Amino acid sequence: MGLFSVAKLFGMTIRESATDGSDFTNPDADYRRLFLGEDGQLHVKDSAGAVAHIGVPAGTAFPAAPATNDRFYRTNVLGGMEFLWDGTRWKSVGIFRETIPHLALPAAGMAAIVSRHVFGFAGYSHQLVQMDYFCRVDTTNDGSKYHTISPTLQPSTTAITGFTTAAHAAGTGTSVTVALTLVAPATDFWIYLGSATTGAPGPINLSTVVSYRLITT
Repeated sequence: MGLFSVAKLFGMTIRESATDGSDFTNPDADYRRLFLGEDGQLHVKDSAGAVAHIGVPAGTAFPAAPATNDRFYRTNVLGGMEFLWDGTRWKSVGIFRETIPHLALPAAGMAAIVSRHVFGFAGYSHQLVQMDYFCRVDTTNDGSKYHTISPTLQPSTTAITGFTTAAHAAGTGTSVTVALTLVAPATDFWIYLGSATTGAPGPINLSTVVSYRLITT
């Protein structure tokens, strides 16, 4: 075995090779073949012929033919941001969370009482990951007298899965998490958080956090 590992190297010139590893035969078992692809990134090829990236490639445009779970760092998006290809779209690796202002609402006339929240990062699509609610219904709340929280994307009015307080104990704070995968296009840039009543429940106190990933092309 050579002593490449202890040599003092001050620079190397490496030939570009086919990014798919086709310029090389498969290495022996328990070895990896390291090479520089035509995409300017380092890759390794294993004994089964599988090629993996080393690090996250970067640039101002996504690759034309990504594989599911590929990552790419866009240097020209919001000062630099890492994205993941989920097989359909490029979405941010990071998850963003925003709080919808706390509401303390009387029971009467609930059908007309709402809250509105504008997404951050105008001009981008958003993939909703989940909405977390903390609510408390004062006095009366049961299976026949309860609140229904019904958020929608606006201005399209696309429904977002909400919840009801029918199973909540009156006067007790309750956390509700609703998992989501809904994509809000850039044209749907705000959430309308509507509420309606069934029967005559007591007033509701509601705090909401929306979590999402950014989507870009």
